[in-house]
Amino acid sequence: MKLSVFVVTYNQEKYIRQCLDSILMQKVDFDYEVVIGEDHGTDGTRAICEEYAAKYPQVRLLPLIENLGITKNWQRVLSECKGDYIAMCEGDDYWIDSNKLQIQMSFLEHNKEYPLCFHKVIVKTDSLSDKRIFEHLEERAYTDREIYNKWTILTSSVMFRNDRQVYDLPSVIKFADTYLFLLILNKRKAFCLNINATTYRRTEQSQSAVLTPSLSKSLFYQYKYMVSQFPHLKDISIRLRNKYLNQLLDDKNDRDTLKFRSYKMWYEPKLFFSRFGIVTMFVYIPLWLKLCLNSNNGSHCI
Repeated sequence: MKLSVFVVTYNQEKYIRQCLDSILMQKVDFDYEVVIGEDHGTDGTRAICEEYAAKYPQVRLLPLIENLGITKNWQRVLSECKGDYIAMCEGDDYWIDSNKLQIQMSFLEHNKEYPLCFHKVIVKTDSLSDKRIFEHLEERAYTDREIYNKWTILTSSVMFRNDRQVYDLPSVIKFADTYLFLLILNKRKAFCLNINATTYRRTEQSQSAVLTPSLSKSLFYQYKYMVSQFPHLKDISIRLRNKYLNQLLDDKNDRDTLKFRSYKMWYEPKLFFSRFGIVTMFVYIPLWLKLCLNSNNGSHCI
């Protein structure tokens, strides 16, 4: 098998047909499969995927199990991709150039030094600022530092060599895309092609569009973990970790507030002797102790 197209989807009944049609319209001179990981949604997405799997021999819908969540679903689909190359398209995005796969395959076949290539993106959204997310992209090679420092690669624009490694995506990773790309690059460069071949549908349901306290917490732990995973990019991980930490300092959950204020002082010890440290000690710790005493005789304080 020359290529596997990775598709993950969850509750995207409105969009999945357009996604799959855009994959199946591709004009290529090689064989490819479409591997779909539908993550036990509650709408009609799976029924549509089953329809396509029954109609098209190259479409393979993975078995239905419990809801895995984003990261585990990504890892499951990656492990099922048998092609020499993998292209990616999330279920609410779609391709707009029928030659996309052929162009990317040709580039990687003739440029062995690049493990991954991607391309420019059209953003479909009502927000003017969001439409400009990828305006900085140029046709050239990008370092892993550039890719990590600023959102550069849209998942649905990617094709990479499948070296059959086990793509280890730990549960602490909430946004798997950039983490995966850094693993694949392994300090090498990726190349951006000068084609607009993908439409990124940025909606209120898009994970990156709405930053909730829960998401901030997940991203704090993700970038805290990535500090040690990519030592040569440690400064970026620390900056991103601190960005989400700062958003958690006024969490309404007193236990979490104390925990994240303690993290803040751990990373910046001078704060312990500042107003920040005084407020933490004299406001949040008494509140936390009071909650402990009122919560099952303290059994929930740990």
